[in-house]
Amino acid sequence: RKLSWPGLAEVLGRGLLAHLAAIARKEQAPLYLTGGTVRDILMGRRPADIDLTVREGGRRWAAALCRLTGGTYVPLGKEEDAARVVWRGRDIDFSSFREGAQALAQELGRRDITINSMAIPLDPLLSGRLDEQVPVVDPAGGLADIERQMIRVTFANAFRSDPLRLLRVYRFAAVLGFSIEEETTALIRRQKEMISRVATERVSH
Repeated sequence: RKLSWPGLAEVLGRGLLAHLAAIARKEQAPLYLTGGTVRDILMGRRPADIDLTVREGGRRWAAALCRLTGGTYVPLGKEEDAARVVWRGRDIDFSSFREGAQALAQELGRRDITINSMAIPLDPLLSGRLDEQVPVVDPAGGLADIERQMIRVTFANAFRSDPLRLLRVYRFAAVLGFSIEEETTALIRRQKEMISRVATERVSH
């Protein structure tokens, strides 16, 4: 799917972009659109939620957006620097680089499946300095897997990092109508007992 800056701005909304630009000017740090939001846009689906990633200070960014919009602030997870802003019926999630990652490609490489491991740098859109092409950062080959309609684990220890990912593979395969790569299926078979470590409410959700 061909991406355009005007199309991306329409999906995100001018109001949200104006607020994010104000926060970015204060933070002096890059902001990335990531995860399921990028996947849905590339597939021509309108994303229900907005996933945003920063190197550090995810909760600080969320709190700033909350102050500007009057939205509702919701912390996410006990260990993560992540939070949600609920505004105008949308969930806008901020997260910092996970597990000690120092670079964007490193952070994306620690996500669960390849089609959820892409990012779009938003700095050009927030600053108004637009290039012709919208760059997609795709270190794990998610674009190719969208074309193949394939669910593939991003790295060998993905399930050890969070065993709930064992179920997420099947969830995304079902929702998107994609096939699961054979090696990923084999890895799930070998590590399936780890699902017993996951809290019941997370499995239920």
